[in-house]
Amino acid sequence: MKKIIICTVSIGLVLVVGLTALIMALVPVGQNNFIVKPTNVYFLNETTKKNGDEWCKFRSNYSTDEKEKLDELYRIFNEGFSQKALTALFKGELNDKVETHYEKSVGTENYVRRDGDSTHLTIVFEYAEEQTIKADDRSYNYKYLFFQISNSTERVEYLFGVSNSVSLESSSRYLSYNYWFTTKMNATKLYDHIAELEFNVEGSPTHIIDSRA
Repeated sequence: MKKIIICTVSIGLVLVVGLTALIMALVPVGQNNFIVKPTNVYFLNETTKKNGDEWCKFRSNYSTDEKEKLDELYRIFNEGFSQKALTALFKGELNDKVETHYEKSVGTENYVRRDGDSTHLTIVFEYAEEQTIKADDRSYNYKYLFFQISNSTERVEYLFGVSNSVSLESSSRYLSYNYWFTTKMNATKLYDHIAELEFNVEGSPTHIIDSRA
């Protein structure tokens, strides 16, 4: 009887462990819950600067085509944050979280470059309604959020600067900020998606970043 009880308990434990592993292999963690869908999206690098002030962009309130492109871009953007719980556990990232930061620049600027080459792209989210970030017991309302992606295929920490105003003019080399988010993301799908798109640059359909293919 004792052996039967031990075997039953052992089988039960194996089933519990197996079920837990299965659930963790299916359940996603790390979803984006801090960056909401923007009203407009701007794309900035050396290629897009050739347009001067006629920026490469998607606007949700301009046309059905641009709205659909913005929605699809945001959907793919969100996918970059998520990974399966089991994967996160093995990588030691199960407890990773979004960090908020504040630092008042004195003498030097905190900035994201906007003049990247053909493998880098700065993306700017613009909001019709102000968003709020809280960091170091401070609150700040912002209308722009910006970050730069590259052709990296790694899941790494990304910085998302925020500001209530930005300079999108072609002469500007950077976007400055005092408040920012940091969290891990894999931008592979986002980069590849944008690399396939064509934008009007100097009057011609143009790929604004290089494809990895």
